[in-house]
Amino acid sequence: MAMDARKRTIWILAAILLVGGMLRIFHLGTMFFNGDEPLHQVRISYQPLGFVLTYNNGPLFTLLTHFLLPLGKLEIMARLVSFISGILIILMTFLIGKALFSRRVGLMAALFVACSHLLVFFAQNSRTYALLTFLFLLAFYLLQRGVRTGAARLWALYALTLALFLYSHTIALLMLPVFALFAGVEGLDGRRRKSPALPPIFESGAPRPFRHFLLWTAAGSGLAVLLYLPCAWMRNMFFGSFQRGLSRPADALPLTIKSILDILKVQISPISAVLLGLTFALVLLGLATRPKSGGRSAAFLAAAIVFPWLVFVRGKPRANDVYSLYRYLQFLLPLIFLLAARGIESIARGAASLTARLKVRRSPLASGIAMAALAGVLAGGYFANLRDYYFTDYWRQGSHRIAGDVAAYLEEHADRDALLLVDSYPTASLTLMLTPLTKDLRPEEIEVAAREDHVRPQGARRVMMYVLEWPFFLDGAASRNVELWALTPKDPAGSAALRSAAATVPGLDVADLSRTTVLHFKEDGRPVAEKMASLADILVAAPGDSVLRRQRWLLAAKAYFMTRDIGDGIRCLRAFEAVDVDAEAESSNAGSGPERFLGRLLAFSPGEVRSIFERRALSEIQALVLRLGNNLSEAGRLSDAEMAYDEILRIGPDFNARVLEPLVALGDRFEKSGDAAGAVKAWEAASRLDPRRADIQARLARLRSKEPIRR
Repeated sequence: MAMDARKRTIWILAAILLVGGMLRIFHLGTMFFNGDEPLHQVRISYQPLGFVLTYNNGPLFTLLTHFLLPLGKLEIMARLVSFISGILIILMTFLIGKALFSRRVGLMAALFVACSHLLVFFAQNSRTYALLTFLFLLAFYLLQRGVRTGAARLWALYALTLALFLYSHTIALLMLPVFALFAGVEGLDGRRRKSPALPPIFESGAPRPFRHFLLWTAAGSGLAVLLYLPCAWMRNMFFGSFQRGLSRPADALPLTIKSILDILKVQISPISAVLLGLTFALVLLGLATRPKSGGRSAAFLAAAIVFPWLVFVRGKPRANDVYSLYRYLQFLLPLIFLLAARGIESIARGAASLTARLKVRRSPLASGIAMAALAGVLAGGYFANLRDYYFTDYWRQGSHRIAGDVAAYLEEHADRDALLLVDSYPTASLTLMLTPLTKDLRPEEIEVAAREDHVRPQGARRVMMYVLEWPFFLDGAASRNVELWALTPKDPAGSAALRSAAATVPGLDVADLSRTTVLHFKEDGRPVAEKMASLADILVAAPGDSVLRRQRWLLAAKAYFMTRDIGDGIRCLRAFEAVDVDAEAESSNAGSGPERFLGRLLAFSPGEVRSIFERRALSEIQALVLRLGNNLSEAGRLSDAEMAYDEILRIGPDFNARVLEPLVALGDRFEKSGDAAGAVKAWEAASRLDPRRADIQARLARLRSKEPIRR
């Protein structure tokens, strides 16, 4: 029977690992780099070893990635450590749950980890956080085993793992007091356990396991200090944090209960408050257990979760650190899931105890089935968080398989940082950067997306493609003279028309590959936004299905609002709205087989996915037009500014608050210029947005009664 239970556990764990592995490997090599991946990780990891050791903020991960990048496809090698760590996190969660509580708790917690949207995300992200989580769990597991057995081999492995854990991120320092608490509490009970004889050095004074802990922790910490010595960035960050601890920085942001709950919501369940509340309730049930049945272990996990938060509450973190806590402390998520699983087991035990007291007959399998059902519901809820948070951001919109001949062509010809537009659904709405990877990066260039004066040296042949967030593009690249590359599907019927249109644009090269036409706008003194407008002129005239044509018109609207009269941008939006999507185009753009399957699992229809992408593009256009309207107002072009604000509100009401004050100011400018009708129109529009604004009502009343407006 025992062997049957062991085999059953192995098969269940294997299934959980398979599910977690499939979620973590999906599109691993086709997702564009995003967020901090390209500039803070890949670009640094590609540099010579000395640069890597000096300039990084995740030393161990950056070092491992440095040696992996030359071995294969850039996107896979850069994320390989995170992917492997993500799988091992599932396994370590099971082992810790089994060691502290029971195999059932371990299996349930492993399932929750496998389906957690945030842990899936970091397992596919070229950053240190998945590795940090794995090393934390491994260090704790080895500590627990070392304390309870006294084996020198386990203590040595603990010290090595601790050094690597500390070398992954300085946030790991917060867990040293927690480890000390565990070793101290377990050490007090150590005399009642049988353990191998310990060396004479530990025979007096404090409990032996705790003395072991102090020695091996000191060894691991010392090794980490030695590893950190070459890293200038981490030294500066550490001493800067120490100095901020002495005097509150100007951008300090107090951490409140509400902000902690908001961060936990992002980590656990961003789309369902019910699921978040259920998780908290199960965690509390997991803590309400008797010491003899795992209560002490549960209390330790709670302390491990709470202590880092208390440090930040009592400390003086910068606003940026508070906003980043969701990722800094994501290594605590497996502990939360262990307590939630413990809560489910407590419910099952309570139900079994109640039925025994009531002398109600029940099936021996009833308890297991009930736990599995509740765990399945919870895991399904965690999986559902992939719907809005991850599926559309990365797996669908942020992923595109670049053909081999296209990649080779770009590697051969792209020798400068450039904007890249992929003319296919749904990536046409993304703003991408194409960056040649070189080994001559200067420290001051690390965060520069577009280096205008940098040319790739001869012999360098690797390029990196990544998503540049729209606000950063507007502020850091749109007005600069950088090159523009575009990839559009090769269409024999429209190839001649495309080449004919391209021939009228100076500085544009066109190359036809097997299935793709590559357009290259070279540096010609024009801002890249103007090159985008020239590209839009070419693409909107090219053939394509209705879904792609809608995306092209949105691209054209963005480009025209950046470079031309506002009327051109509005014309493009009207053209976008005039294109009706036919069922054939909707179906053909629904994605690959796995994408369609995941879409059905996450309750997405192809039309809903497309609508999400288009709403995001429209939101970017709203932000752009708001900026344009404000600039027009400042320039005295009041009628054009009013047209811009009207267009923002016509697109959608979500910009009401941001349009309100510009409308009030616009009315003031109309009134000052003597245009009473224009002032009334602007203030009436502002009043509709917020009827409670008494100052707006007073302006209207005074103007309508022809009273002067007091300044």
